[in-house]
Amino acid sequence: MSKSNLTKLIVLTVIALVLIAVFMVIQSGGNWDYILPRRGKKVLAMVQTGGAIAFSTVVFQTITNNRILTPSIMGLDSLYMLFQTFMVYVFGSISLTAMGKNVNFLISVGMMAVFSVVFYKLLFKREGQNIYFLLLLGLIFGTLFQSLSSFMEVLIDPNEFQIVQDKMFASFNNVNTDLLLV
Repeated sequence: MSKSNLTKLIVLTVIALVLIAVFMVIQSGGNWDYILPRRGKKVLAMVQTGGAIAFSTVVFQTITNNRILTPSIMGLDSLYMLFQTFMVYVFGSISLTAMGKNVNFLISVGMMAVFSVVFYKLLFKREGQNIYFLLLLGLIFGTLFQSLSSFMEVLIDPNEFQIVQDKMFASFNNVNTDLLLV
């Protein structure tokens, strides 16, 4: 790493730490026992999420030798949403609450891992397949999963759609601290 890149990295790290410190203490009102643990969990979740996204993106861009592509082109995020929507569509919104957040998380991750292994095994069984063919199929499957999710979302009850919509977007206000360790 060159000296100028190291200097940039140090400056950005210092700026990030200062901004974290400002976030932790701003508008606290002296209620430190309540504010610091809650905001600390949010900061930890943001750092873990940002690190995981950055790591996966850099690995993916290195494998594909393309700086523009991101892992979302493989369609696994659409597969996650298809699973969540399917659960609500078939079993109702009570299924996600009855299942529990940790069980839902483990089942979703397991299902995406099984799909990936089966997909890659079938795809790379034949010789001569390249990474671009994999990306093309990932894009097609992602579009298919997204379309199926949208179709089911239109058909479900609006109140149950709100449950699905809550699963669509990350929220740092409701961090599940049990999953931080996982």
